[in-house]
Parts: sequence; structure tokens; C-alpha cells
Amino acid sequence: AAFCKHNQWGMEVALHDWFLACPCRTDDPDEADLFYVPAYEACYNETACGFGADTERCFPQDFDPAAELPFFSRRQGSDHVFVFGCNLLPFRDPLMMRARQSIMLTVESYQAENFAGPNMLAWLSHWKDVLIPGYIPYWRIEAMLAFNKPMIQRPLLVAFHGHSSRNPSVGHMYKRSPLAEVRDRVIGYFWNASLSSVGPPVRDYFRRMGRSRFCIIPAGLTAWTIHLYEAFFFGCIPVILSDEVTVPFQSEIDWPSLSLHVPTSIDMALLHEKLSSFSLGRLKAMYRNLASARCWFDYSRGWDEEARRSSGCSPYQGVLSALGERSRRRDTLYSLARFWEPALTT
Repeated sequence: AAFCKHNQWGMEVALHDWFLACPCRTDDPDEADLFYVPAYEACYNETACGFGADTERCFPQDFDPAAELPFFSRRQGSDHVFVFGCNLLPFRDPLMMRARQSIMLTVESYQAENFAGPNMLAWLSHWKDVLIPGYIPYWRIEAMLAFNKPMIQRPLLVAFHGHSSRNPSVGHMYKRSPLAEVRDRVIGYFWNASLSSVGPPVRDYFRRMGRSRFCIIPAGLTAWTIHLYEAFFFGCIPVILSDEVTVPFQSEIDWPSLSLHVPTSIDMALLHEKLSSFSLGRLKAMYRNLASARCWFDYSRGWDEEARRSSGCSPYQGVLSALGERSRRRDTLYSLARFWEPALTT
């Protein structure tokens, strides 16, 4: 349980616990707008299930939600919510085909077809799915905030420390991902650039990130990376280099006021010049906006009465708001039963 709760897929446990205690919950299925399916797919995948020939999954191959979930067939699964705290199952997976109308709570925007297995091709559906932030445990958030320096005390311009194809232990995983090439370009250019700190993971990672004005957020094995959400607590301005990424809570957060999203094809020298041109005043304003928005990514918030209000700021409120919107939209689209006949006339 501790392994599940304290890694980046820990929201699978946190969301389940939060909904169990939420006033929004009902035990009457006829009152329910949505049905939450508490399956710890990412956690069990890492600890017990391993990889198949062409997928990474824990659900049994013969799992049929229509047969095993009593209310699934009522609306063809469109009112059921599944959680994927790491990878989405690929579209060819039996569950993804059977639950294709269901809402997926997922951290994943886009998973490309790898150069060499497993084939995890899948992506977020903007009309039905809900993007959620990766999980950062409270102790790690507190540590990051302790290293978060005021913008004027940050001597570094840019920082990125993470895995890439150059890593001797996991490099093979990044070589097979068509999205991860940008990491090599970032490291290749900024390695010798002044006021930059880039490369593999380092022991003083927190110190370096807390002293940098910008954090580069490149795509990795998939379009998203936990580095994006860490930037809010380190206080460095996120520079997103991932063409296929979608950011969460766009109704709640003014993303252009606190981050940059630039094409992965950008010339790194041009990016360097662009970042160097930011004035201290502009950086301070973005830093303040980062601080104001970080509550949306802190899963330790949202448990007291004040945070449970609709005006509260927590990832749970962001998820609840998005689910409510999906539920209302569903009732106006494709509302016919799966089968029908004309009514009898007298």
C-alpha cells in the first residue's frame, strides 16, 4: 500500500479515498450520475503484473465490464469512470474496446507507437476523458518548497535533470520512444551553455531546480512528465517541449501566465535566446502565478471542509468539476438506449 500511495501514480489510492469520504457520494445507484471504478491499475502493474507481449496491463484479458459491473450496460459505460495513474492501456486492449465510451481519468495526453514494443498507442479524448496531474507525496512537496528560492536569488537560467537515451540503465526505453528525442537535443545544447544545469538525475536535484529561473519540461516515454508538476513547487517557470501534451484544469488555471509551451522542433539556440530575454519583473509575475496555482496539484489538500467547497482549490475539486461537466454533456449527446423499437400504437 505504501508503494502505491507514494509514487507518481498514488492518486489512484488518493482519489478512491477522497470519493469514499465525499458528500457527493451516494449509495443509491438510481441517484448516481457517475460510477467510479476503483482499480489500482498502475500500482499493480509495477508490482505484480509485468508486461505482456504488446501491452502493460493488470486487468484480466477476459474482464468484461458489461458482465461484471452491474450498471455498466445502462448507458453503455458512458457513466463509468476508470483511473489510469500511469499508462493508458493501448486502444487494441480488450478493456479499452469494451469501455470505449467510459470516462478515463488519466495523466496521459498521448502515447506514441514505440519503435520496439510494447505498443502502447493511445491518447486522451478531449470530449469524454479527464486529464489529471501526476501524484507528488506531501513530504516531497514540503522538501521542494524548502529549496524554492525567490526569483531574484536564482542564478541559473535553465535546468533539466532526468532520464534520456544516454542513461546506461534505462536509456533503451527512451531510445524506443519517438517522443523522447527532444531530451537528447536539450542536453546536447545546454550541457555547455552558461547558467545552465542539464543532464541525468543528480543527488542535489532539489537544490538545482530551486535555483533555476526556468525548468525545461521535455516529452519522455510519453507526452507528459512529472517534471511539469514539480516545477510549481520548485518555483521555476515551466518550458514545455512536448507537442502532444495536454495540460489539466484549463478552466481553473491561466497556463500562459505562468509557463511556456514551445514546439519541440524549435532551435535550441533560439530557445536559449528567448528565455534569456525575459525581464526580472516578468519572471517575478510568473513566479507569483505559479505559487497561486500550485494548490491544484497538491493531493494533500482538499480533505478539510473549506477545501471541499466548490470554490476550494485542490486536484479533487478540479476532477469533480470536470466530471460534472462530462456528466451534463453526456445527457445531451447519444442518449438513446443501445437498442429500441417503435412504441405500440392503439
